[in-house]
Amino acid sequence: MTKNTQKRPYRVFCLTHRTACLQRFSTIKGLHKPYILGLYKPNNMKQNHDTQTKASRLERQAEMLRKELIGRLGEYYVQSELTKVGVDSISIDKTFDLYLWQRNHRIEVKTSYLRTRKSGTKVFTFKFSEEQRMKDAFDYAVCLGFNRDDTINVIYIIPQNYIHERGLRGYKISASKEKGRFSLCDSYMRFDSCRNIGFDIFTNDNKSSFTRRKNTVTKKLLQFEKDCKKEFKKEFIAFFKKEHVTIDEAMKYFNLGRSPIIKYRRKFGIDVGGGKYKRKQYRYFDGDTEDLKKEILRLWDAGLPRTEIYKSVKVGWRVMKQLCDELDLPHRSKGRKFK
Repeated sequence: MTKNTQKRPYRVFCLTHRTACLQRFSTIKGLHKPYILGLYKPNNMKQNHDTQTKASRLERQAEMLRKELIGRLGEYYVQSELTKVGVDSISIDKTFDLYLWQRNHRIEVKTSYLRTRKSGTKVFTFKFSEEQRMKDAFDYAVCLGFNRDDTINVIYIIPQNYIHERGLRGYKISASKEKGRFSLCDSYMRFDSCRNIGFDIFTNDNKSSFTRRKNTVTKKLLQFEKDCKKEFKKEFIAFFKKEHVTIDEAMKYFNLGRSPIIKYRRKFGIDVGGGKYKRKQYRYFDGDTEDLKKEILRLWDAGLPRTEIYKSVKVGWRVMKQLCDELDLPHRSKGRKFK
């Protein structure tokens, strides 16, 4: 038995327990290939596994090398463009990449390939580290979008103040505006003020003027998101004012799931009906509460309880509860004398 065991050495994945496993299986008669618990792997399986592991490792190394090369290519491109406008730069591989020593400007260069999401939208993804999201880490982020043939598709020059205010790790910017499809705060339109604006902004010698321009672009980017939310609210309410509109139709139109649609309906005061009960025709609430409060107070002074006020005013019960709480109306009308 000892000779047979020595002729057929076992391959054990856990090298620290190799000796113990050999001693254990040598005591079992007739067991020379222990497949139990993955302790043995035949030569053909081992070769295939090693080949696949090696191939995946080479693919990862090639992808990392490709990213590093495209990053270097982006830095060289930005330096060449700055040279064309008469600005000298030094490469510094720290929180930012390029230092414009003549005017004390700092630039971070980001690169990304054009990728296609599951929805079919083509986007560029630019990621920023925690140090780069800190206040005044640099002045501008020059984001270069590359095609798969290593040609430049688009250039975004984004102020660092906006990156700090938002505090996001990455930004996915659409390659083009999709026509005929609703999009909440379309990233292509959001960064319109930063797209292909040229490198002349770095020739400004006046520090105050340079800072004012950064702050102006930052405010414009932040205001765009606020305006988007207002427009979305108007369009959402107008969509549900139509007759015989279902949640499934809203999901297709707004490109959202069922839960967000119901959430926005409750948030905007649109009653959520469903099930076997008939949906009531509630008045749609657009945020102006003065007229509603006056009507609620008039009905309350007339002696109507809350339940009757709900039916008369015809708004969602969540909105009605919020308004009654703001008016300090009691929840129960026990002891009131009605006319």
